[in-house]
Amino acid sequence: MLLAVVAALLGYETKGLLIGEGADRETLDDIRRLVQADPAVEGVKRILTMYFGPDTVLLAMDLRFRKNLSGREIEESVKRIESKIRLRHGKIKHTFIESDSLMPQAEPPLS
Repeated sequence: MLLAVVAALLGYETKGLLIGEGADRETLDDIRRLVQADPAVEGVKRILTMYFGPDTVLLAMDLRFRKNLSGREIEESVKRIESKIRLRHGKIKHTFIESDSLMPQAEPPLS
């Protein structure tokens, strides 16, 4: 009986590590607020996180930047965002930011 209880407890505790556990809702909400506070960001489409260890978190975000920003302004915004997030959430070691193309989409050829 003791062996079964220990096995069930270990299975419950390691489930998150086996299937990939993300950050809690409070952390995600705080990251969303930090990102949306940046003047270059128009909106946050998606935030995904995954723990790689007890103190290592991967953060992937899909952002919408304001139109008419230069590449340099976007780069500066990304640096600001990453810095603010790492200051507040030290476990986030890897950050990936994706955004839609800022160039207008070409019209598809007529058939």
